[in-house]
Amino acid sequence: MSNTDSADNCISDARKISVLRQRMIDDMTVRNFAPNTMRAYVKQVSYFAQYQVYLVKEGKVAVNSRTVAVSALRFLYHVTLKQNQVIETIPYPKKEDRLPVILSPSGSSGTPVQRTG
Repeated sequence: MSNTDSADNCISDARKISVLRQRMIDDMTVRNFAPNTMRAYVKQVSYFAQYQVYLVKEGKVAVNSRTVAVSALRFLYHVTLKQNQVIETIPYPKKEDRLPVILSPSGSSGTPVQRTG
C-alpha cells in the first residue's frame, strides 16, 4: 500500500475533502511521510481551529499531544501554505517540569512522597 492510499483511507470518511486538506496530503505524500504521521497531522490540523484554546485551558491534555498539534499546524503553514511568517507566531508548548518522586525514609509506610518545593 502506498502512502497516498493510506492518506486517502485515513480521511475518506463521509465528509468531502477540502482543497486545502488535499494539498497538505499531497505535500506530505511527495515528502514520503509515514502513513501514521500523515493521519496524525491531518487529524490535528482539522481539530486545531476548534481545539487549541481548549487543549491549553480546559482539556488538560499532555504537552506531547499539544506539541503534535503545533507541529501539524506549522507544517500546514510552512509547507502547504508557504506562510513562514505565521510559523514564528505559533509557539511550541513548554515542557512540564515534574518534581522527582522521593521515597520516604525506611521504617515508614513505604509509599512514595512527592515534595512540592
